[in-house]
Amino acid sequence: MFQQWNQPLNKNADIEEKIIDIYEKSNKRAGYRTICQILKFKYNLTVNHKKVLRIMQENNIQSIVRKKYKKPKENAIIKENLLNRNFKASKPGEKFVTDITYIPTQRKMTYLCTVIDLFNNEPVAWNISDSQDKNLSLDAIKALSKKYNLEGSIIHSDQGIHFTNKDYVDLLKELKVKQSMSRKGNCWDNAIAESFFSHYKSEAIYIMNSSFAPRKPCSNSNKSGGN
Repeated sequence: MFQQWNQPLNKNADIEEKIIDIYEKSNKRAGYRTICQILKFKYNLTVNHKKVLRIMQENNIQSIVRKKYKKPKENAIIKENLLNRNFKASKPGEKFVTDITYIPTQRKMTYLCTVIDLFNNEPVAWNISDSQDKNLSLDAIKALSKKYNLEGSIIHSDQGIHFTNKDYVDLLKELKVKQSMSRKGNCWDNAIAESFFSHYKSEAIYIMNSSFAPRKPCSNSNKSGGN
């Protein structure tokens, strides 16, 4: 009887230990949503997000909030939502979605801009940088243009400054791309990119930091590429 009664306590203690371990290995940047995903991804544990949040509060831990990117004093150029949540493409290079996320590493915060082909929902071009400047999105599109003839293609994004600035808009015009944007504050309009980053971040935090090995300095702070 005691053994049966003690099992839930042991399980809860084990979950609490794993939550604290994930938090520490993420350099104190993983929030409760990311921790839930890592528990499922690494330990095959499905834990309610409210429980994870409660355990974090009880242990007085919370994710470090990243500094917000200050928008330059520049008028945003907003485009129509051409994609309109039609995430199906009949051929490669017909429709793309793009977005930006941050990746906490042992050394510092790193930023990733990825372009996903909606034909197979796979990332086909990207740019990794230590900076959030305009080149983060510009270089990702330039990498994409080396792989595809983008004339007539649709590239969809949110209304972030990286996608509404004049240099980015002009680059897409030059490549004869149809630019599409989500409605303001509506993440479901770019659901494929949001889903990709949700899974990527939960895996990346553990894969990149699980060994506690310091990140090797890059010879260049900006890395672009494609498959």
